[in-house]
Amino acid sequence: MKTLPLKPLFFVLFFAAAALVSGYAFSAPRALKVRPGEWALYDTQGKAYQLQKVIKVNTREMVVEYSTIVKDMFGRAKVISKSEAVLPRYASQAASASKNSATAKDFIRINDKMVECTVVTYPSGMTNWISTDIPVSGLVKSVKDGKVLMQLIDYGKQ
Repeated sequence: MKTLPLKPLFFVLFFAAAALVSGYAFSAPRALKVRPGEWALYDTQGKAYQLQKVIKVNTREMVVEYSTIVKDMFGRAKVISKSEAVLPRYASQAASASKNSATAKDFIRINDKMVECTVVTYPSGMTNWISTDIPVSGLVKSVKDGKVLMQLIDYGKQ
């Protein structure tokens, strides 16, 4: 069975998340509506899935567990890596964009739900769809130069 190299996959996922967060200017912070057990599942260009799960929340920060999942040759899901990160519990990045970005509103269907998003387009060619209704980062979709980098496929609470 052929497996994906862990380091390159980790760096792609890490830098995609870092680009999402670093591209936003922080104004007056708003607490995220996150609770332990909430999760978001992303397709990362069809190569793997990333599960982001809120483990712990306090007034200033949250602990998020990231799991990278691939399907084996029989189609069974297999976790190939796990990590945790402590993130600020503020959603201002979901509501305000940097000075050099263009923003718009859009709706994306996730399963049977229509999710309202703020669409942020950066001069670098990256476009992110962000929603305060989505747990963890608020990311719904990320596209660079017409290629989908990450797409939310499901979310919920355990």
